[in-house]
Amino acid sequence: MTVPESVFERRRHERYPLMMEAGVLIGGEALGAVIIDLSAGGAKLRLRGTEDIQSYDPADSIELHIPKFGGFEGKIVWKDDDYVGIMFNEDHKTLVNLILDSARRA
Repeated sequence: MTVPESVFERRRHERYPLMMEAGVLIGGEALGAVIIDLSAGGAKLRLRGTEDIQSYDPADSIELHIPKFGGFEGKIVWKDDDYVGIMFNEDHKTLVNLILDSARRA
């Protein structure tokens, strides 16, 4: 998969590898997900429970729900056959640090 150069240019936050179960809500549909990487500004996800990831359009609203940490609202900014990239509506630097610390202790 090739991520457009413009995506890298927009990234302001360091991404951290993270294999964590989560859930998402897209257009009223609840799906399982695995967080592949996470930053204060967004995440890379592998969606579960859908056979057609292409049915979700960039700019679709999405809510990522991380157990014990709550919901993160954002939008889809890219997708390929296996993954979606989301950008959060807000900067979540402090909360992301707590999630990463929690994952390291697990």
